Amino acid sequence: MNKYLPLYRWLAGQPVNLTVIPMEFKQVEQILSCPLPPTARNRTAWWANNPQRHVQANAWLSAGFSTEDVNLAAQTVNFVRN
Repeated sequence: MNKYLPLYRWLAGQPVNLTVIPMEFKQVEQILSCPLPPTARNRTAWWANNPQRHVQANAWLSAGFSTEDVNLAAQTVNFVRN
C-alpha cells in the first residue's frame, strides 16, 4: 500500500460527517503526487473493492471507504464511508 498511503491518509483524515466523497481521477493523482496507472482510466475493475486482487483497494478500505459509481468517461469515482 506504500504508493497509495497518501490516499489512505487523506481519506482517513476526512470528517466523519462526510459519507460520500466524489472525486475526479486528477484529484486522486494530486493526493498521490503521481499519475494513476492507465488501467485506472480504462477498466472499472481497477477501482474494485477487492484487497486480495487490488493493492490500491487497501488504501480506501483501510480508511473505512469503498468505491462506487466509477465513471471512466467522466473520470470520476465516489468514495463512500462504510
